Amino acid sequence: KMANGRLFDSKTTDQMIFAQEMISMLSVTLIAVIFHWTVTSFSKDTSLTASRSMRYPCVLAILSFLVMDIVGMIGWNNVFIPITSVTCKVVYPFCLLCYNLGKISMYYLFTYRIQLIFEHTSYQIRAIYLRIYRVLCFLIPTVLWSIWIYLSWHDIEPHHTDSIDAQYAYCFPQKFKDIHNHSTQRIYLPEHIAASIAIADLCFSGIPLL
Repeated sequence: KMANGRLFDSKTTDQMIFAQEMISMLSVTLIAVIFHWTVTSFSKDTSLTASRSMRYPCVLAILSFLVMDIVGMIGWNNVFIPITSVTCKVVYPFCLLCYNLGKISMYYLFTYRIQLIFEHTSYQIRAIYLRIYRVLCFLIPTVLWSIWIYLSWHDIEPHHTDSIDAQYAYCFPQKFKDIHNHSTQRIYLPEHIAASIAIADLCFSGIPLL
């Protein structure tokens, strides 16, 4: 719920930022191991057990999440390096772009997997439906994340934590642009965009599993 113009009203402490860095370091390590294992497995698979149409989105998804974690771990806060408004305005959208690309690649991977499994069976899905689904997988999340960045752009800058004598700062935006209708009532568009992003992810991830 929005309070005082903020979308998220929970406090952020130095301990939370430090814990986030530890989790990010662990995440980078695990994703790097998975990426190495996946690429190695594909390179040794001469029988093409996994078709090329599945390999590319699989590798791209893992690589996107790995890059996002590395860049975010270094640039989302000042635990390792100082941050400025410029670095925040570069790092934050870039990480969201990587995350979006990784999710889209996973959506594509689901569809290619379904296409491969049900090919030449009575449950085969028409190619036109899969193409439409892939286009929507790309367009809808990308548009929603673009609106999110637009609404938060003015507040993508270093914010100190709520700890006493705060040592850390972070780049996550706290305030979003206010949208008003003709009756001057405030429309909480960021809340709707956040909910739409979650619903879109649920749909695009869940529909192929139905």
